[in-house]
Amino acid sequence: MATTLTPTSPPTFPAALSTPADGDACNAASVNVAYQALLDAVAAAQAMTARGLSIKPRLRCVNGTSVVMSAVPAMAVTVGTVLTVKNPIPAQTFTVADLEGGGAFSADTYYFMYLYLSGGLITRQISATAPDAYNMYKASSTDYAYVGSFRVGPAGTITNFVAMNGVYRRDDVMFTTFSGVGPSTINLLSVGLLPASARVVVGSLVGNYSTSTTADITLVLLPEDGGTNFATRVLQKECKDGAGNTARQPDPGAEIYVDTDSSYRIRIFASAANYEHPSGGGNAILWGLGYVEH
Repeated sequence: MATTLTPTSPPTFPAALSTPADGDACNAASVNVAYQALLDAVAAAQAMTARGLSIKPRLRCVNGTSVVMSAVPAMAVTVGTVLTVKNPIPAQTFTVADLEGGGAFSADTYYFMYLYLSGGLITRQISATAPDAYNMYKASSTDYAYVGSFRVGPAGTITNFVAMNGVYRRDDVMFTTFSGVGPSTINLLSVGLLPASARVVVGSLVGNYSTSTTADITLVLLPEDGGTNFATRVLQKECKDGAGNTARQPDPGAEIYVDTDSSYRIRIFASAANYEHPSGGGNAILWGLGYVEH
C-alpha cells in the first residue's frame, strides 16, 4: 500500500539529502526521509513561485483603446488545482475584446487586467473584479495572474497612462477639494483617485488664497489611522501666499505620495483656514496624478 507524504509546516529547503547506502534494507523507510526533504523543498519553492507574474510589467496606453504590457520572464497560475508555470510571457495588448462577459466599458470605472492559461495558451482578461490583497491574482482565484489596472473616463475610453514598477501616472484630471482647518476625511477610492488595488495616491496640492493673506499655511495629510494632531504627521506640505498678492499658487513640493488607511482614507489638517477667499468658494485641492500598487 502506498505511503502518502505531505509537506511539513513551514516547509524548508534541505541543506543535504540522506539516501540509502549499499546494504540498507529495501523498504519505504529507507527512502522516505529523502523523499520528505525533496517534497518540503518543492513546497517551499512553490510558495515563493506562486505570485502570479514573476515581475511587475511595464504598462502603457497612448490611444484610449488598448493597453500594452511588456514581456515578463514567467507566470505561475493554477490550472484546475495544479500550480503551473508558463515562460516566457511575450508582450500583450489588452482591448475591450478581452472584457469579461463581453460588451463595452462602463464610463468612470476602474478595470483590472489578468492573464490565464486556456488549453495551454496565454489568454487575456479584463475584469471589474479587483485582485487579491497582494495584487498577485484575481480575488478568490489563482487561475488568473494580475497584470495591472486602468481607468475608463467619462467618454468611455481608456485614460492614457504609463506604469512602471507599480507606479502609475495617468493623463486625466482627477481631484478632490477640502476647506477649513479640518480634520477633513477623504475616501480616495470613492472619489475616484484610487482603484481598489492601490493604497498610495500620487498627487499635488494647490491652494486658493485671499489676496490679503500674508501668513504661511501648512497643510498636513495623514492616513486616517495615523492620528489626529500635527505631532503624528507622516507628511507635511506648505502652501504659501507670503507676497500677499497671489490668488492661486501650486504647492512648492509639486508631487507627493500619500498612503491611506485600510479603507483608502486620508485625513487633512490646515494650520489656519485663511487659504479660503473672503467671498467664499476658496479651498485647497488635492490633484490625483496617479497611484501606486504594491
